[in-house]
Amino acid sequence: MPAARMKVKWKKFGGHIRQARLERGLGLRETARSLNIHHATWCRAESGKPVSVPYFLFLCDWMKSNPFQYRSE
Repeated sequence: MPAARMKVKWKKFGGHIRQARLERGLGLRETARSLNIHHATWCRAESGKPVSVPYFLFLCDWMKSNPFQYRSE
């Protein structure tokens, strides 16, 4: 039986990650570099475009947010 997939509200996630970065007074490239994430991946996340599951979970942890809050019904 295939694993269930969770649909994600990417726009909501992107807005939250951008807000978290700005609240910390950080630039996009600076933040991505410090977390060893390519800036294009970070930009994709902030733009509300899908990123891989490991990046999604890592960024949720960085924001201290529950990944399930981005679940789309």
